[in-house]
Amino acid sequence: MANPDFKKFLVNDVIFAYPKLDAPYRFDKAEGRSKECAKTAPGAAYSVTFQMSLEEGRAFHDKLSDHYTECKKRNSKLKAFDRVFGFKETDDGLLFNFSAKKKAISNAGKENDMPKMVDGAKKVIENRRIGSGSTGNIVVVAHPSTDPDNHGGISLLLDKMQVLNAVYNSEDDDFDIHDDNSKANNDKSNDDSSSSALDLDDEIPF
Repeated sequence: MANPDFKKFLVNDVIFAYPKLDAPYRFDKAEGRSKECAKTAPGAAYSVTFQMSLEEGRAFHDKLSDHYTECKKRNSKLKAFDRVFGFKETDDGLLFNFSAKKKAISNAGKENDMPKMVDGAKKVIENRRIGSGSTGNIVVVAHPSTDPDNHGGISLLLDKMQVLNAVYNSEDDDFDIHDDNSKANNDKSNDDSSSSALDLDDEIPF
């Protein structure tokens, strides 16, 4: 029987930011940034931030808070709800950020698969090194947790993503793209994605 504390949410029409999906990464305190690492490195994980409008973000935050309340009814030992971990406004105050991640190694010591990534036609995306500004849909799994400072709240596990418009950063940023085929392919991708949705029947890998 599925654990009701782990609740799946499909969030549509989001902007992806700071994606680290092509390999496991971990935060390097000395350099003050996340760096690619081995799967077995402590803290190794795949992660992404997804951005929503203030109205949609507040509504999603309320759903997560309500889920925590339901979990606390089943487990009175949970701390009072304090926050959604990884939630904050963007610097310009126009969007809300939510962060989700998936450990490279499970708590049982087994290697986790990379989070599933598909395009608008539900085909697996081979080039996983998408950049900030890509858009699409995401499935996350919300569960109650406690941070090192003993705050109670909701954490988001990254399950799968549907990238409808992928942005790829180039080292040749000084040049414009002059490829008519690129526009044709993008137009086709947009047409395909208009009626697409993520398949939610897959098992959630823990």
